Amino acid sequence: EPPRTCQITASSLVLSKIRSMVSSAFHDFLQVTPTANLEKDLQLDMLDTVEVMIAVEEEFAIDIPNSEADKISTVSQLIDYIASHPQAK
Repeated sequence: EPPRTCQITASSLVLSKIRSMVSSAFHDFLQVTPTANLEKDLQLDMLDTVEVMIAVEEEFAIDIPNSEADKISTVSQLIDYIASHPQAK
């Protein structure tokens, strides 16, 4: 298992990329925090959320099946999903 500092750095990098994707289209950069709820805090509707998932898939070269995407409601859940895929770039 990698040292905790590596995981924190990787999570910070993923958060930074997600912040850029979401804030460029929808919100202030600082509103996109790990605890932010995609619907309630960021006010992303279903179409916005689909667009974010597609952008994440393209950015990190992963596939997020609809069944998994439906379970992701916060930025931290999205980070965890990306982190759980070793092929994520």
